[in-house]
Order: sequence, then C-alpha cells, then structure tokens
Amino acid sequence: MNSVPAAFLDAVCSQLESKDLENLENTNDRWSSIAAMHGNQRRELLVYLFVNDEGTQVGIEILDDYGSECTFSSLQPKYDRIETIELGLCVMGYFNNLSKKTSLKCFEKKILPLLRSLAFECGLRLEWQGFLPNFRDILFNGLRGCSQLTKIYCVDYDGCAEFTESFAEFIQSNLGQLEHLALYGSYKWPDVMKMHVTSFLRSPNFEGLSLSDSNLTLDFDMVSCFVERFLKGDIAYYAYLHGEPTFPLDQFDYLFVDEQRKNSDAILLKRHYTETSTVTNSKSQVIVKTVRTVRGTDVWFKIHNPSYS
Repeated sequence: MNSVPAAFLDAVCSQLESKDLENLENTNDRWSSIAAMHGNQRRELLVYLFVNDEGTQVGIEILDDYGSECTFSSLQPKYDRIETIELGLCVMGYFNNLSKKTSLKCFEKKILPLLRSLAFECGLRLEWQGFLPNFRDILFNGLRGCSQLTKIYCVDYDGCAEFTESFAEFIQSNLGQLEHLALYGSYKWPDVMKMHVTSFLRSPNFEGLSLSDSNLTLDFDMVSCFVERFLKGDIAYYAYLHGEPTFPLDQFDYLFVDEQRKNSDAILLKRHYTETSTVTNSKSQVIVKTVRTVRGTDVWFKIHNPSYS
C-alpha cells in the first residue's frame, strides 16, 4: 500500500461517497488521512438559477449542505459536488436582491461549463413558465450528454409546443446516463413524449419513472417491460414506476401470488390505498400500491428487496 502514489489515493477518494470516506477514515493507514481530508472538505451543493423578466440576465444562488451561500471563488472541484440544479420561478423583487447575476453570454461561456464540471449524480429540476427560448437553448445545450446528469424533474405550466419539443430532444440525448425522470404539469404533454418515456423505461440505467399528475399514463406494455426487466434481474433493486394505468390491474393477477393487504380505513395523504405484494423471484418482490385520487387512480410499481430494508 505504501507504494501506491498519493495522487492515485486522492483521485479515488474524490469519487467515493461520504459514507465510504467515513469507513476509510477508520483503516489506520495512508487511506485514513486522505479520506479524512476529503470528508472534511466535501460539500454537496444546491444551485438555483433565475432569469429576469427581460430574459437578459441569469441570477445564480449556490447553497452548501447547511444552507449557507457559497461564492464562486470558494468552489473547489476536488471537493465540491453539485447535487441539484434548480430552475425556479422568481418572485417580484427577488432577482434584484441576488448577489450573483450575469449576462446570458457569460452564463453560457463560463458559468454553465463550471456547473457541469462540478455535477455529480446531479438532478435537474425545472419549473418552466415563460422562459425565453434563448435561455432554454443555452441550458439544454450546455447540459446535453452530461454524464453526471442522472435525474430530471420537470413541471410544465405553459404547454408551449416549442419547449416540449426541445425538452423531448434533451431527454433523448441524456438517456445513456439518466436514472430518474418525473414529469408533471397542468398542461398536456404531447404524444411524442410517450415515445421518449418508453425509450427511457428500456434504457440501461433506468431506476425510476413518475408520471403522476400529468396526462401521460402507464400502458400495459410499459408495465410489462418493467416486470420483465425485474424478472431478468436487469433493473435496480429499488426501481419504481408511478402513474395512472390505462388497463385493469387484474390483467396482472397471475403475478399476485403472495398476499394482499387491504385497509379501507388507511389514509395516505388523505387517499385510500391498497397494497399487493407480488413474489416474482427468490430475493425480491414487486410491491403494487394503488392510490385512489380525485383525478383517478395512481399506481406505484416498486421493487422491494428485504435485504436492503
């Protein structure tokens, strides 16, 4: 171990999760001090992006694990990780009070490449409402194909065809590394989005899909694909599928062989639910939770492995 270059140990520690660094701190060898240094310096960051009404400036707010604001000069690529980039709605007057604002050109050429380089298993949260096409294109182009962009959550308030078309292309370009996708919104997603959602369900890194509170639904083929991947062991042990089914659930009765648990009095967020445990291999189960809502019925198909409980 003493012959291993320190630079190699440093590079390995920079890729480890915090819990793994803690374990290494207890090894009492060369790993210990390097792991401790990374553990003490590690920051998991949340980045908020805001656009002014004219669409000419971008406001940036960077918060650490404790909610303290970070400056650009304090960022350290070796230790800092951006876990979430959130594009939110800017209430009146808030933008002017932001300490960090920049032009679209500077954001495109300098800020966005920096954010991309610091992303690590990062989630992108979009609340899309009337942002101008030029900023949309800059954001999507800058994060297209980012290997560390693993989660995307999008709320579409406008139903803008131009946005949904660009967003669909953005999803398709990130299928190689995307793990979680959630789509919401009061406006209807176009039919083409169903094709991209289905492609995501079949992608190698798929772990979770939520279509709740949107017009997109789960058809029989989508759920069959989920179950078939589970049976083959070709899916994460914590994978899930969430949305409104377009088919009667009794079409899957042949799977429901273990037990059924009903509680007509149980309330989950003021919603009645039924859980069905389906044993499909020796290690795991597919838990099917049916939630009756005012809008209709939502169903969770979630893999459960007792070994990881």
